[in-house]
Amino acid sequence: MFKCGDKVIYKSFGVCTIEQMDYTMESFGSKKSDAPARKYFVLKSESARGGQAFVPADKAEELIRPVIDRADAINLAQQLEKIEPEDYIDKNMHTTDQHFREELAQHDCLVTMRVARTMEHRIAEQEATRHKPSGLYVRLLDTARNQVREEYAASLGISVEEAEQYLLKAVGQA
Repeated sequence: MFKCGDKVIYKSFGVCTIEQMDYTMESFGSKKSDAPARKYFVLKSESARGGQAFVPADKAEELIRPVIDRADAINLAQQLEKIEPEDYIDKNMHTTDQHFREELAQHDCLVTMRVARTMEHRIAEQEATRHKPSGLYVRLLDTARNQVREEYAASLGISVEEAEQYLLKAVGQA
């Protein structure tokens, strides 16, 4: 399913490029005779923070997925205005944070867009009552927007800044 050079989403890293698919590494904490060497995918992070990740080849299907393809990205951008905010409510901000972080950890583009729409809606509600927006909502919104921009950049073969402009045009804000 995967090949070197593919752009993928790795749950803990976001957008990555597969650099190598047959990297061999001995099992940690075992004697050479105890456990056979394991094959890994080597992923290079596309984010500004950079870095590499090693994903067990036998778990790759569970841990990584391809970025959305160009046609899906274009189609999804055309539907951005129709994405409804989530109605999840909890007075405990820790629980709210945990809920939305779990959604963002899925690295599903549509789910991430829904989180962004939810946070935009909640921030607008707070501002309408002349309250300062919650720092939690602002952080979640920034995280969601960054994830979407990075995936769109990889999907469309453009920079993150161009992806941001593309998405703003899609919702009529540019």
